[in-house]
Amino acid sequence: MLRLATENPRWGYTKIRDALRGLKIEIGRTTVANILAEQGLDPAPERKNTRTWAHFLKSHWETLYACDFFSVETLGVSRTVRQMVFFVIEIKTRAIHIAGICVVPDADWAKQVARNLVDPIDGFLRNAKYLVHDRDPLLNKVWSQLLANASVSCVAIPTQSPNCNLYAERFVLTVREECLDQFVIFGEAHLRHLLAEFAQHYNRERYHQGTGR
Repeated sequence: MLRLATENPRWGYTKIRDALRGLKIEIGRTTVANILAEQGLDPAPERKNTRTWAHFLKSHWETLYACDFFSVETLGVSRTVRQMVFFVIEIKTRAIHIAGICVVPDADWAKQVARNLVDPIDGFLRNAKYLVHDRDPLLNKVWSQLLANASVSCVAIPTQSPNCNLYAERFVLTVREECLDQFVIFGEAHLRHLLAEFAQHYNRERYHQGTGR
């Protein structure tokens, strides 16, 4: 009963009672209400409005993706150059895709990245329903609309809440520790090569504890 209530926040007492009857468990609506109240679970309208972030992730696990930027310092001819890397991760499988690298990303660059991601043939987000991201100015209404046109809904996390994008944050830590921190990186081409090699390893060979594979 508790599982039915928490995993289906729109279900009221009558719906839960009927679902239990479908499982051959006879119980009254009032009894359902009393048990849920004892466990601190609100009625359906309040339960729906207080749905947790963890519940959102679990509800959309099959079609949920996340994205983020991270910076990498590379050596240029006469100075270091800060490259911005934009990546997307499929939450269920932890598959990673390096979507773009640019020194100074702008709106036009971001829009082209969005178009590539939702390409119906080989876009990394072609099977996605939701994309979690922070409130970077580049990921604006125009960018979100491009994804929405391909039936991908953008979910912007609260400001200064990196834990809401923990899978992307974890990948940044991993790619730095296991790859980027081990090299002196000579320019964009070298960076692209390293990230391509690491992405292949990460997707095909590396063990992911959270998925059990």
